[in-house]
Amino acid sequence: MARLIHTSETVPKHDYRFVAEIKADEGQSVPTPRSSGPDHSQHAAIRMLLRAILGGAAAGIIGGVVYGMIGLADAPSALSSLLVLVVLCGGVGLLAGVGVGAGLALADRFASGSRLWLAVGGALGGAIVGALAKLLGSDAFNLLLGAAPDTMTGAPEGLIIGLTIGLALLVPGQTPDGRTSPAPVAVAGALGVVSGALIAFSGGRLMAGSLAALAEAFSGSKVGLERIAALFGEADFGPLSLAFTTAFEAMLFATMVVAAIRFRTARHDRPVRPVDAARVPGSV
Repeated sequence: MARLIHTSETVPKHDYRFVAEIKADEGQSVPTPRSSGPDHSQHAAIRMLLRAILGGAAAGIIGGVVYGMIGLADAPSALSSLLVLVVLCGGVGLLAGVGVGAGLALADRFASGSRLWLAVGGALGGAIVGALAKLLGSDAFNLLLGAAPDTMTGAPEGLIIGLTIGLALLVPGQTPDGRTSPAPVAVAGALGVVSGALIAFSGGRLMAGSLAALAEAFSGSKVGLERIAALFGEADFGPLSLAFTTAFEAMLFATMVVAAIRFRTARHDRPVRPVDAARVPGSV
């Protein structure tokens, strides 16, 4: 069932009034300006959190596929081992997205007046989830296997990655003519490489480094990091392999999270073009 929307326009100097009837199907509503009140702010924060989780999980899955294709190509049960590694990396990426996304969302919700709080929120969220992941991981390994590596990713790494994402989000996501700008994603990639190298050279680790630490602690591990190390001319997973893989992971995670937030946000907030009554069938 259709309903009628009346619109009119007065012609200057003639006092004529044109009346047009715009038909709209039942269930459709006329676009209204988005509210900027508390409800809209809360919904925007929730969307940011969900998109950060999506981007983090996607980054983890991509990283797991890359590492699995390189390191497990000749391993027995390569397909099942690849799936295990993808699920593991995807889960870690998802948890990292939860922490960083929660920090960004809270900053956007309660301190939206200053964009710099995005960097603070992302850093704090990343640090908290990194610390919790290391604590729970160490306790789990000690409980189940009686030993746990000390050099696993933790709060410092999470803080640096979260700060990287928050800084990249300070870059405007739209061009002056309203188009989506790739600048935040490009900045996230560049900052991710720098932050990953900084983490590696300061003794920190991300996913590949943590897997290397597990392989050292448990000699029966078949992660296949030797094949990854061979790409950088190393017999074992050494400093060069650690630097390159950490930079790759930081770049991938930061890029995917910022892309999920910026591109989907720009698409959602794209302004609705006004209806031209003269082009609507049935208008006078």
